[in-house]
Amino acid sequence: YFCVLYQKDEYEVARLHLNYLKLFLNKTFSSYKKLKFHLAPPLLSFGKRNSRPKKYAFGEWVLLVFKLLVFLKPLRHTRFDVFGMSRERKLAKKLVTLYEKDLTFIFENFSKEKSRDFLNLAENPLNVKGFGFIKEIAIKEAFDNRLELLAKFK
Repeated sequence: YFCVLYQKDEYEVARLHLNYLKLFLNKTFSSYKKLKFHLAPPLLSFGKRNSRPKKYAFGEWVLLVFKLLVFLKPLRHTRFDVFGMSRERKLAKKLVTLYEKDLTFIFENFSKEKSRDFLNLAENPLNVKGFGFIKEIAIKEAFDNRLELLAKFK
């Protein structure tokens, strides 16, 4: 359930960069001059390269944007969340809703004879990984797999 609920979204990526990036860079390298971030921000995702969102290079100034995102994290899941409108976020919300329905189904209908099928249904979302379009593909695959798993109970 945690894997379905945990969201590595723009706010979380910003927090992770701010909390851990310089620490790991200082442990790994004796010195470094400039940092460059290659990102594909959803707000600039109109450019495509090989059907993937185009990545843009940003300098260290992007850390200020990360600080702003961390500050704005309380807006997550509100109508003021600009990232909440993305297709990926909408699919992730649908995944949570369907998974909660599946858990209810499992708890109400569990039988030892079909325990392997119930476990497969409960584990289905564990393969949803990635970010952006990669996560979208994984969620759609989980939806398809879910339908196949549910068909075993009819």
